[in-house]
Order: sequence, then C-alpha cells, then structure tokens
Amino acid sequence: MLMACSKTGGPFLSAIDSPRLFAGNDTLAFRDPAAIYENGVFHLYFSLVRIENDSIFSYVATSTSVNLKDWTEPRILTERDQNLDYSSPGNVIRFGGRMIDPYLIEDKDEPGK
Repeated sequence: MLMACSKTGGPFLSAIDSPRLFAGNDTLAFRDPAAIYENGVFHLYFSLVRIENDSIFSYVATSTSVNLKDWTEPRILTERDQNLDYSSPGNVIRFGGRMIDPYLIEDKDEPGK
C-alpha cells in the first residue's frame, strides 16, 4: 500500500524511507487508504482484499502508528461476506449491501446534518 503525504508532515515525514506501508502478494492486496491523526496516533483505514479458497473477499482493515514508519499488523474490522464486500473506507457505513467510496460530510448550512 502506498500512501501520499503532504509536505507539512513535520518531523514524521523526514523519517520515512518509502511511502509503502504494507506489501501485497498474489493472494493479498492493500488499497484505498484513509487516515486520521488523533491524540498523537495515526489511524489508517484501508481496503484489504484477500483470496481465500479460490474466492475473493474484500474487507475494511485498520492499522495504527505513532511515527508513520512503524505500523501495527493490519486488523480486519468487517465480516467475511462476499455479499457485502466492503471497500474504499472513507466512513465505514453498513446499510444493506456492498458499500463503495462512502463519505459523510456535514451540511455547511445545517450543522449536525
């Protein structure tokens, strides 16, 4: 997985040798990263695609870091279900079937909506 970073990353970005966080292979792929920074911790959410018993499953997974260089092992957040196949986590929302590229944005004219 590659992650783009802004030029304003302070001392964290200068410590990073490569933008690659996780390497996939023939049966595992990482994509669609979305990150937030809160209380000194970077929280990364991403699509984890895995071939299991000749079937493809898509999950939303997470990893954390305090320095953008060392990351925890990916942890899958969604259930194994090809009818749901989560991907592209902006905001993870489950309503009925598969979600792709979901984001919630607050209405500028109606705070809280």
